[in-house]
Amino acid sequence: MKKTQSLILLILIVSVALACNLPGSVAPTPIPLTLTAAPSSQTTNSTETADEFYSGTIKWYDNLKTCNPYARTYLHPFLGVQEIDAIKGKDGDLCIVTQEAVGKILFECRYTAEGLKTVTQDVLYQDAKNKTMSTHNDVNEVFSQQCALTRLDTPQSTTSAGIAETATTAPTPTTMPTATPCVPTVTANTDVNVRSGPGLVYNIIGYLPSGATAPVSGKNSEASWWYIEFAAGSGGHAWVAGSATTATCIPATLAVVAAPPTPIPSPTLVPVPPTPTLIPPVAFAVTNVAFSVAGSCPNFSYTVSVSTNGAGTVNLHRIFSDGGTDTLPRTLTFAAAGTKSFTESLYFGAAGSSAWTDVYIDNPNHQRFGRANYSCP
Repeated sequence: MKKTQSLILLILIVSVALACNLPGSVAPTPIPLTLTAAPSSQTTNSTETADEFYSGTIKWYDNLKTCNPYARTYLHPFLGVQEIDAIKGKDGDLCIVTQEAVGKILFECRYTAEGLKTVTQDVLYQDAKNKTMSTHNDVNEVFSQQCALTRLDTPQSTTSAGIAETATTAPTPTTMPTATPCVPTVTANTDVNVRSGPGLVYNIIGYLPSGATAPVSGKNSEASWWYIEFAAGSGGHAWVAGSATTATCIPATLAVVAAPPTPIPSPTLVPVPPTPTLIPPVAFAVTNVAFSVAGSCPNFSYTVSVSTNGAGTVNLHRIFSDGGTDTLPRTLTFAAAGTKSFTESLYFGAAGSSAWTDVYIDNPNHQRFGRANYSCP
């Protein structure tokens, strides 16, 4: 709980006392920051200088940022009374803070992370850093969770001089906050498989998503797997690997649970090789004829490249654009699939005209391929 809670309460107590014992209804003047010993009716461990009070306040808030367990007893700078504050530590995601102020009143608050962020930005924290102090009657209290108020003793009365002294009535019994029991729990560090037994040989029956928790009922003999409550498991329980989870509140007396029998693996099916498909032989054929032309008018040459899909003999002749007859037909013999080429020279000097040459495969395709083109400007 923030310091402003007790500060406002203490100022109200003194204000009521002064209003009842002083003439008129004039509000009390704020007490300057002069740290002195408490009145004789108060019990104090020590006095503090102003610098000690400021440094103690800063240390309190710095520990509160991370909910680090810490206790502080100090003399209040305005009212001259003892206050005892304590950071108890974490209960799950909540930070427990208690405060004992004038009148033996214990406050207990449970702060979320967002609540702690608000508390550690409190105006009193900033005052302590700036070495200033004020009453801060207009500070808005922020409670991120329920805040329990428990009386440890009867309130104190005030004398006509406005100094608090112990009332003569019998003290009420001390009521202490009930401690929240610590339940053995695991939290998944990542998406983790849940299995029917403590080992990778067991079947996967589900999973815990990253950040999910589950109560722990037992462990295996090596304490490397946790036996958790899991609805899909046998008897509402299953197993999760300790290496993929973070365990909390695990007692030394946690039960060792016997592993179930390992599952019998299914027989391995030996695949029967398929009957080979008979592929009929491919008929020998020319698959491509490519042409390339070199030179310039009037002296040209062209290369013909013939490709086949296997071994065989290719017979071919050329066809000319002027209708001339090929007097040198070609025969190409292939020992295997591949490409064979031949080059021919050509004289063509007709200005402003062009010509071409095609190839006709007489055997085996009986197919015309083309062509080689050349022209003169």
